[in-house]
Amino acid sequence: MSKQKRILVYLANGVQGGAVARQAVSRGHVVRALVRDPGKSDRLTKLGVEVMAGDLQSGAGLQEAHHGIDYVVLQMPLGVPAQMGPLIDNAISAIKMSGVKGVIVKMGSGKPAIPADVPAFVLNRIIEEKMRESRIPFSIVRPTMYLDNFLRPDIREGIRNDGVMVYSLPTRQKIAWTSTDDAAKAALTLLENEIFGGEFIVSGADAVDGEGLALAFSKALKRDIRFQSLPLEPLDHSVDLVTGAGMRRRLAMATLQFIERHPDEASEFLSRPFSPSPQLRDFHPASIETWVTEHSLSFV
Repeated sequence: MSKQKRILVYLANGVQGGAVARQAVSRGHVVRALVRDPGKSDRLTKLGVEVMAGDLQSGAGLQEAHHGIDYVVLQMPLGVPAQMGPLIDNAISAIKMSGVKGVIVKMGSGKPAIPADVPAFVLNRIIEEKMRESRIPFSIVRPTMYLDNFLRPDIREGIRNDGVMVYSLPTRQKIAWTSTDDAAKAALTLLENEIFGGEFIVSGADAVDGEGLALAFSKALKRDIRFQSLPLEPLDHSVDLVTGAGMRRRLAMATLQFIERHPDEASEFLSRPFSPSPQLRDFHPASIETWVTEHSLSFV
């Protein structure tokens, strides 16, 4: 079996999709990027990635983008679940018609065991159900929470100027933080080993609370960093999440509110350190300190 794969990466202009594309190129694969706006894909083309436009809403360009592809790394944009069904259907239809060997589905969040109407969790459930109905060979990758969230300009400014990392999580909530690069590496490891039919949580080697996270940042940056829990603002469910300003922020906030209100349940899918498995035997998560060191210029 040839090591080199022909891989189509969804949402490759985004943070998560971009990480998959970069990692896939570095591992010697032939990579095609599915994007909405090729004009924003300079970084991908410089890597040698083939960029193709596709519209999940209308389905335009999707069949062409999948032609000649062996494997797909699928992720869907964050949106209101009630409107996302047709987009998922369009993606699955194109995948089925292409006859790809398998799909790695990268979910945007973990999976609570209790019922929850949080948009991110509902969307994940819809994607999983539709994929199972399609009978396409696939595996699921679920992250804990991304360290890359700390690269937001407002958070970086606080760390850089005041030595304070401000984040909307309870200080005592432990998280086994991962990164977009590690989630990408795990997804590609499964793809390369043709592991289809499982569900895999990608987490960090250690679970830390706010103080432990700040300590890891302090060691990596060689200066004192403090963690400050930012209280969540009430989420007004009367606001139209579809057309209202800051829709993505509101959807993300709903997930953080679930974590705050259900700490024990959140710990079940956010605080378990990575446990090696035969399917991911070649994957080893980076430590928090290693990640911060690699991104240290963003915090100085």
